[in-house]
Amino acid sequence: MEEQHILSYVKKNEPQKIENLQAFILEKAKHLAGITYVLLYKYHEVQIGLIEGSQIVIERKNELTPENLKELRVFSENGELYIWKQQQELKYRLRIDNGKEGKEVNIYPEQHFMWGNQKDKNSSLIYEENRGMQFTFPFPVAQDRLPLKYAVRNYYKYDENTGLIQFYDARLVKFCDKNGTPICG
Repeated sequence: MEEQHILSYVKKNEPQKIENLQAFILEKAKHLAGITYVLLYKYHEVQIGLIEGSQIVIERKNELTPENLKELRVFSENGELYIWKQQQELKYRLRIDNGKEGKEVNIYPEQHFMWGNQKDKNSSLIYEENRGMQFTFPFPVAQDRLPLKYAVRNYYKYDENTGLIQFYDARLVKFCDKNGTPICG
């Protein structure tokens, strides 16, 4: 495994009451420059969106509330805001890479294929027949770019006593086409 090192900063919180989830997301997302994706896990579906300027572009944005949220990932090449619900309280982790703060960490990047090799005509719905799974992007995706991938950055260290590798965190980095080129519309 080829080792890569980056400077990474992590901020975690105790459970807190977030009155306005969308405002909270936009405030924290200021740390994530570049193409910034939103991946919302609700109890009945998964939605994909983007942050463009000071706007969250996602289908049914009015449903982006603490009550509907199971998990949420807002991510870019520079970092990830991860929010999850635990016993009806929201917690979050903000990881910023290659910033001015933090410590040097080991990373192992990966790309994984997503389900979905078909696209509805004139839409951004990606699906795979007979699987029941589908993804809707907030922008059109050309059929020749399928299947899509998502990039993950794994963080690891070596145990001081045994020397064995220990993975301690992972985050999403981007969505990309079959060739690894980022997609964003």
